[in-house]
Amino acid sequence: MIKLIMLIPVLCFAILFNPSISNAHGVGKDHSEETRTKALSPTDRLIEDYKQKTEKDPQDYYYHSKLGELYIQKGREVGGIDNYNNAEQALMRAVELNPGDYRVYLHLGRVSSYKHDFHKTLEYADKAIELRADKAATYALKGDAHLELGAYDETLKAYALMLYLDPGFDSYTRVSRIRFLIGDTAGAIKAMEQAIDSARRLDLPEENMAWAEVMMGSLYFDSGEPEKAEIYYRNALVLFEDYYLALEHLGELYLQSGEYGKAASFYRQAIDVSPKPEYYLALGDVYTELGDKVRSQQFYSKAQEQYEIYRLEGIKGHSRELILHYADNNKNLDRALELALLDSKDNEDIYAYDTLAWVYYKIGDLAKAEDAMNKALRLGTQDALLYYHAGMILYKQDNVAKAKEYLGLAVSSNQQFDDSKASEARAALMEIKETP
Repeated sequence: MIKLIMLIPVLCFAILFNPSISNAHGVGKDHSEETRTKALSPTDRLIEDYKQKTEKDPQDYYYHSKLGELYIQKGREVGGIDNYNNAEQALMRAVELNPGDYRVYLHLGRVSSYKHDFHKTLEYADKAIELRADKAATYALKGDAHLELGAYDETLKAYALMLYLDPGFDSYTRVSRIRFLIGDTAGAIKAMEQAIDSARRLDLPEENMAWAEVMMGSLYFDSGEPEKAEIYYRNALVLFEDYYLALEHLGELYLQSGEYGKAASFYRQAIDVSPKPEYYLALGDVYTELGDKVRSQQFYSKAQEQYEIYRLEGIKGHSRELILHYADNNKNLDRALELALLDSKDNEDIYAYDTLAWVYYKIGDLAKAEDAMNKALRLGTQDALLYYHAGMILYKQDNVAKAKEYLGLAVSSNQQFDDSKASEARAALMEIKETP
């Protein structure tokens, strides 16, 4: 951890130049053609163009590589497992035709990253670095994979090389993420402001700019400033119409504020674009709050179906929302523990440990819960959910002083923190106060 802290100033010093392009998105089975009848987007038209080129000249590796890159861009725009699978197929053909182009391995690494196969991402990143050690994007990819695996010192080593070679938009967004993780939310917001400014100056693609707006909004949301968060989420929708990440985050914002009709509307719109299982879970939560048990169960069941599709498609991860759903509702705890252990296997990510700690708490293994929670808190991340989980575990262990500290942070650090969890935290704090 000392190494990580020492490298932070290096990251901050080096983000003073021109931007490039960032990557970071989830996946979901793409049923958009079933629900939307819009004309082909520019990306769709380019995909059709390069599909025809690969058919006319199947031995031209560049056409296959470009087609794979376009499918990745389509995945950024609307999600969709199919987009990433199509990208992978095209890129593997490009590798067969020309195994010496680092860009193909870079794109393959991005596909595996989107599928949460981060160990595979590292393999592709290393291959790309072997071919072109002078390209910043290869180190960005390697750093991202280490970040997702919780290898934070290795993350900063890779990012430092990226920054040395080509500081820019990638740099600002990654510094923002690192600063958030170490508890410097103000610094994270500052870095994301710089990223947004850079994106505007260089007139980056609308989706890239919209992504940065959503990330900024989420920082304000996590800081307990929902009004500012909403501004950025809606900015994203202006930049990129029907952007599923913005729709999802607006759904989350309204769910937490108790405006369930609006929450349901935004989650349904997000599902129309990218039917990810966590959106179905969230919509189930909305209808639970509305007292509609029939609809809520329908959406919970649909979420589990989508998670099963992920499993069959070989998509790793993406299960934390389901694990927390099981744990929060005290159901399927054996399955929740199984999934949490899989998620945390060969993974030092703080949120993997947080999820595991909460499941251990729910099944009554407080010693393991405390151990996992300590690992989740090790960076000093300012996150109300982490504080809440830590406080409840400590409260159950009769560690009153530390429980009071963390529960207090949970309810004070984010006024938009989950209402039911905030109420439970306040009740525990009241009991602590009344304890002789």
